[in-house]
Amino acid sequence: MKNTSFERIEKVQGDIRTEEVVVHQKKRYGHWKLKILSVVLAFLIWLVLTNVDAANNTSQGEQASCQPTVEDTVL
Repeated sequence: MKNTSFERIEKVQGDIRTEEVVVHQKKRYGHWKLKILSVVLAFLIWLVLTNVDAANNTSQGEQASCQPTVEDTVL
């Protein structure tokens, strides 16, 4: 019942008075769009971070291969 509220409306037409009860129901599952959006956003952030980390690892590997080794400098 905490998701339901009632409202009494009194109508007057001439000398006739009528009372009507209107039931208002709150939306229980109103945050599902926000939850889906947050999951998608978290996935995109994770994807970007893993790509940045992979790019950093490959650039460090390329820099190490460009530097001469000890064997190259001796000759």
